[in-house]
Amino acid sequence: PMFNLTPGQLPENWDEDMDAGTGLVPLGDMAISLERAKAQAAEYGHSVKREVGYLTIHSILHLLGYDHVDEGEMKRQMREREEAILAE
Repeated sequence: PMFNLTPGQLPENWDEDMDAGTGLVPLGDMAISLERAKAQAAEYGHSVKREVGYLTIHSILHLLGYDHVDEGEMKRQMREREEAILAE
């Protein structure tokens, strides 16, 4: 992540990083290993497409400030958002 975000809040000075041409603000970088996604899809018994979709959602939520460093409230919040997005 480029910012230390709190879910649902804009980062401080976000407009300083805004692309003047698009008005978009980069949140950071994502990298998804297709090799690992294939292995996890097999492990969990679903398609590679579904696993890559899940990993994409999971990564975007991290960029938006969600985390799961413990088994408490933060992890619950992240899982709820993942499930809501996957249900769409």
